[in-house]
Amino acid sequence: MRAAALLLACCALGARGGLVHLRSRVIDTARESRHAAALEAGGDGLQHYVVAARASHVRGVGAALEAAFGHRPHHVPSNAYVVYGAEETVLALAAAHRWVEWFGVLRPADKMDPDLVAQLQDTDAAGARFRLVVRARVGANTTLAAARDVVEDWRSGDEEVFGSAAFGDVTLYSNGLPVKPLRLHGRLVVDAAALGDEIRVDVAGEPGSLWDVAHALAALGEVYWVAPAPEVDSQFRVFPAEAPDRHRRSGGALSIDDPQGFAHWVVQSGKEGEVPCWDNGIDGRGHAVALGDTGLDTASCYVADAAQGVSLYPNTSTLHRKLVTVQPSNCECEEGEGLQGDVTDEVNGKGTHHAGLLVGQRLEAPEDGFQGLAKNARLFFQDLQNPTLSDASLTGIYPGVDLTGWYLSAPYDAGVRVHASPWGSGPRLSPNDQDGLGGLGPRSPVGYTNYASDADTYVWRNKDFLLLASVGNDGQRGVRCTHAPANAKNVIGVGAHAVTLANGAWSFDDVPFFSSSGPTWDGRIKPEFVLPGTDVRSTAAGSDCGTVLTSGADAATALGAGAAVLVRQYLTDGINGLTAVPSPRADLVKAVLVASTDPLHGVKRMDFDDPVGVKLNGTWPSWQ
Repeated sequence: MRAAALLLACCALGARGGLVHLRSRVIDTARESRHAAALEAGGDGLQHYVVAARASHVRGVGAALEAAFGHRPHHVPSNAYVVYGAEETVLALAAAHRWVEWFGVLRPADKMDPDLVAQLQDTDAAGARFRLVVRARVGANTTLAAARDVVEDWRSGDEEVFGSAAFGDVTLYSNGLPVKPLRLHGRLVVDAAALGDEIRVDVAGEPGSLWDVAHALAALGEVYWVAPAPEVDSQFRVFPAEAPDRHRRSGGALSIDDPQGFAHWVVQSGKEGEVPCWDNGIDGRGHAVALGDTGLDTASCYVADAAQGVSLYPNTSTLHRKLVTVQPSNCECEEGEGLQGDVTDEVNGKGTHHAGLLVGQRLEAPEDGFQGLAKNARLFFQDLQNPTLSDASLTGIYPGVDLTGWYLSAPYDAGVRVHASPWGSGPRLSPNDQDGLGGLGPRSPVGYTNYASDADTYVWRNKDFLLLASVGNDGQRGVRCTHAPANAKNVIGVGAHAVTLANGAWSFDDVPFFSSSGPTWDGRIKPEFVLPGTDVRSTAAGSDCGTVLTSGADAATALGAGAAVLVRQYLTDGINGLTAVPSPRADLVKAVLVASTDPLHGVKRMDFDDPVGVKLNGTWPSWQ
């Protein structure tokens, strides 16, 4: 695993043979002058530069750049970095180190996410309201008050351009991570004296005005990235009956009436009724897992505790049989309108369903009914419901513009080391995009977004933290539709496979049409593996002890996190003579998970020259 940056390549393997691949363009270092036109420098005459290292020099480059510029450089695979400083610092670096192959100013167009450009140019979006996210380097040891002054300087510097834009909260960062304390409930809670070195600002407005705002911001030396605010996709899709199932090889009943479900034995053995992990005491006992989703019905018998109440974050419980805590919604709403203290699942019951797949077990006669994969683990639940987005979002959930703060840090600080994010920010869709599939038309591929960068940064800094995310339910759009953050390097992207029963024989070889396909935009294989995602039985919200069948890559993601908990317990407990690994790294758990999978023989290989990816050219490397 490697730390990654927002500006990393999204269509090639990296800086090779004099090429540097930014998201916006390819820099040919043999042809482009080092001394590109200077931008409007920051207040101290500083701006961002791209520094390319020779391919033969890899080790120590990042450390040398950090020492020279005083901040962690942003890596551009495979041998380039983005730094912020004065021109004389760059010249001195090039003179002192032979490994510097090329350097140049990061131009305004280099800082613009191509997805943002496409959105703001979309004539169908006239009258809509968009949000963009600006990331800027403000120098070392910056206070929050000083960071706010920077934003005020932007606004007052060109009132004609910025007058129509609404600047939101300013989040202060140090080396890519939010300065504590955390941002909660849409309000920034940071000590004004806290020190950081960069800021993130969200800006709202109409496309026409934001076009000028985005370009004006990109021209500032301190700004290094301008991107659209993420659109989260996390719902139980209802696909039309006539929708093509492009990946299915054979028929078979999809609806299997089994009160206990099949996921627990499919994941553990692939043989009906055989659960070797549970038989050997590997059931999540002593471990906790985090889940961020629509909400949780804490009254369900599968997560309730008759003797203990539910602790609301920041309070936690060691006594509740299932819940470590419920973290209230990150609701961006006025005082008193949020869901603080909410312990229901009002959006569509998805969060309750996924919680059951992870840790569900009945309060009475627990062994007799449905059970989650990590049935004796406990849950740190994060409520992402946001009613203020219900008119603009398919889901009404929102984890915020930054994942490294409250969303990932809170469970990690509570000792949780496995996190399930059964949602994602998917490919861009025009508001009027219709193709006869209920608006599920072709979209632009998903690039390396803020969410992907956040996830990679956090896991890189906390190497024992494993994050699993849904690749999404956009498989019918063709290839390269893996959602963010599942498309991140240090995140396990989980897809769905079908479970069918025909003529008395079980089959797991087919990937349903809706499960999003890889590869990522820069060619990495996604998903890492697939798990049951059709007619998966689990807990039903609004029912004392009911269950329901659902389908989607999101359900498969919850099962993936449950499997990760079992692997982690196997390693930490030293089962079957294994030497215990007290704190296994995330990449070790990931390696065991991937090595434990079986190939899917019924999956068609994706042909990248075929827009819908349905040509049969052998077996595409996917996993059960």
